[in-house]
Amino acid sequence: MLGFVLKEEKECPPAFVGEVLGLEVDISSPRIAVRVSQRRLESLLGLIAGVRAAGALLPGTAGRLVGKLQFACSGMFGKVGRAALQPLYSRQRARRGSAALSRSLLAALDFFASLLGDPPARLLPAPGAPRPPAVLYTDGNGAACIGAVLFERGEPPSVLSCRVPPGVMGLLLPRKQQNALIELIAVVVAFEVFAADLKGRDVILMVDNQTAEGTVRNGYARRVSADACALASLLWLRCAALKVNLFVQCVSSEENIADGPSRPDEPDKSRALASLAPRPVAMPVFPAAVGTALREDLGWPLAM
Repeated sequence: MLGFVLKEEKECPPAFVGEVLGLEVDISSPRIAVRVSQRRLESLLGLIAGVRAAGALLPGTAGRLVGKLQFACSGMFGKVGRAALQPLYSRQRARRGSAALSRSLLAALDFFASLLGDPPARLLPAPGAPRPPAVLYTDGNGAACIGAVLFERGEPPSVLSCRVPPGVMGLLLPRKQQNALIELIAVVVAFEVFAADLKGRDVILMVDNQTAEGTVRNGYARRVSADACALASLLWLRCAALKVNLFVQCVSSEENIADGPSRPDEPDKSRALASLAPRPVAMPVFPAAVGTALREDLGWPLAM
């Protein structure tokens, strides 16, 4: 009717599930799902296996691979996979040096090889009135103490306060100060502890550190940082497993009510929170997933 000539092999007849540009769109349920097609998954897994077999990755090949993987990530939940792209971007931009597979590249390839075996679909919100969002405040300080406060409508706030074990702190890369990483650990720990309360919810996350905010929002650390990327990767894998729609906002320290729980030695900072009759949450054991993510570089799809 419009005069366009279309290729017959690209025709998509009416259906509840159809493939568009390598992504499968499923409208069979109220919550629309977008996932990477099986054909594209098999192609990507073949490329990754070829690189592993060759034991080398040239910048040009890295560019082609990262482009395909970046597109595949657009069909995954939230920001899942973005952190694992960073080593590939670095190799793509490399002008000279060895083409050998570094530890970070091997970790990225192994990550995607595992993730693409069962990638989490991107889910669009179902129509209708959703549950009110949960509001989560997190905070961390240079003394490796973290705090989190979870607000749900009609319920007293749930409060978490703990210290990051020295063994976990020892897994962080050396820096002049670790505040941003401790803030990220606070977010990851909060999602581990409050998982049952956050499942299937819209969650508004409030943090008072811009680096932590940006890392969560992007799903990776802009300056390639293996430990920050590992924490961001684990967080988004958890969001995918819990089907959490995560929104992050940076607030000032004065507006962050988790500032008190992260500083148990300063009771004045918890005075406002105490007036709300908070419910303390016990955490007998520090979540092992945090240390596992930091040791294994990228959080690993197995965390799902």
